[in-house]
Amino acid sequence: MGAVLLRLLWMSVISSAIAYGVFLMAGSAIQAKADAELKRIVARDIIDRGAHHISGMVFVPTGCHELSVRTEERNDKVQHIAFSTWETPYVECVREPVPRAFSIVVFESTADVEFIATVDGEPVSFVVIPVSGKRI
Repeated sequence: MGAVLLRLLWMSVISSAIAYGVFLMAGSAIQAKADAELKRIVARDIIDRGAHHISGMVFVPTGCHELSVRTEERNDKVQHIAFSTWETPYVECVREPVPRAFSIVVFESTADVEFIATVDGEPVSFVVIPVSGKRI
């Protein structure tokens, strides 16, 4: 009887260790996918009178972070949009990503310009969806 209980104990310890290992690996993969989605920026682009009016949302690390945006012309066909964040000092915040809206005007007369973006110097996936019609 004692040998049976000892084997059951060992089987439960080994199966628990395997389950915990699978949990750690799967959790890491799910967290990596969620982090990648937060670094993706989707913006709309309305072209009006030789200017691109680009607006969208960017996730910042916490509710205490502010967002600024500027543009740089890389060449005739590429515009770089640089997002910068900074944390408000001396304020306690919940440490979870928060969306911040942005809106910027890029003076470029051609519609076939490519936009690339960085957040705090790191390249991010930047999807620009052209929208027909006038600005609201």
